[in-house]
Parts: sequence; C-alpha cells; structure tokens
Amino acid sequence: MRLPRILWVAILLPLVPLCAPTMAAQAATKRVAQQPGVNIGIDAKAIALIKAMSDRLAAAKSLSFAVRRAFDVVAANGQPVVYMVGSNVVLQRPDKLKVIVPGDGPPSEFYYDGKTMMVLLPDKKLVAVADAPPSLDDMFEAAITKAGLYFPFVDFLAADPNKEITEGLQSAFVIGQSSAVGGTTTDVVALANKNVQAQIWIGAADHLPRLV
Repeated sequence: MRLPRILWVAILLPLVPLCAPTMAAQAATKRVAQQPGVNIGIDAKAIALIKAMSDRLAAAKSLSFAVRRAFDVVAANGQPVVYMVGSNVVLQRPDKLKVIVPGDGPPSEFYYDGKTMMVLLPDKKLVAVADAPPSLDDMFEAAITKAGLYFPFVDFLAADPNKEITEGLQSAFVIGQSSAVGGTTTDVVALANKNVQAQIWIGAADHLPRLV
C-alpha cells in the first residue's frame, strides 16, 4: 500500500520569560478556555480514529511513503534555524525495511532484512553492519539502544501502532476536520502523555496519516 506523502513537523521554540500577560495573551487564554468540544480527558471518538488508522497500517503487508520533517538548531545568536529532512520509506512485513534520506544534511541509507541492519553514508563512503533481531519492533529497539538510530515514524510501522501511540495517554480529543492538508478531508486528533504532545491529521475516508 502506498501512503500519501506525510509531513512530520517538530519545531522547538526557545523559552521566553514573560513579565506579565498582555491583553492579547489574556484574550487568547479566554478563547481557549471557552473553546467548545475540548475534553481534557480521553475522548472515545479520538481513540476510535487512532484505532482505525492503526488497524489500516497494521493490516498492510507492505507500505511505501515519503516523509518530510522539520527540526531546528539554535544559532549563535539564539535564533532557531530550521532544517528540512526528506525520507523515502519502504516497508515489507514482517522483516524488511529501507529508509533513504537524501538531505538536508548528510545523506544516508538504512536497510534491514530480518537478520542484519546496515547504515550507508555515501558521502563518506562508510558502511556499518550489525546483527539484528528477526522482528521489526525488536529491530527498532536494538537500533536506538545499540547505535542511537531513531526514526520518528517508528510508532506507525510497529506491529501494533495503536498500542505504541496510545500507551500512557493522559488526554486525547478530536479538534475537528480540516481540508488544508494533503488535498483531502482529515480528522484532526490531539494526543498527550507526560512527555509528548502531538496532533495527527488522519484521512477521513482512508484512515491514513497525513500530518503529524
């Protein structure tokens, strides 16, 4: 199954000390407090949307998609400088994965075949090969513990995406629908646990993730 292009956005903003709330900030706070339909707890509708998305992903024997993600590095003057990274991903269950990263930054290639995992840095003409566990989930764990290698989309490739995404949830609610992402109607879900806050735009018709 070929997924639509997915955009993953992770932008960290510097903490700015505030002396006192401005009138605009007070108004924004009031608007948030009065916003209808926002449930601080866990909304069953949000969980159902995540479950439908997870079931669609888990049922696919193969997946291919392109990812574009953003991250920032703080410059010498304190300004966050944003970089874009593209990744082309091909997954074949139960034990094959290819991730090609052309840039920005140093290009890289990652391969896994159920027995070994390999990282290729073509610019440096370097290859690193290591034994790997026979399952994708265990391989992802081994990659981060052995080599510090982490893919931000691993939760969506796991055998049980629903478990990975909803474990430890402290809040989940449906923000509404959007037609501004991916040229299709999406359901927008907000999730949070003690470490992470996220929004996911999920295709209303096909249940595929479009934006995280």
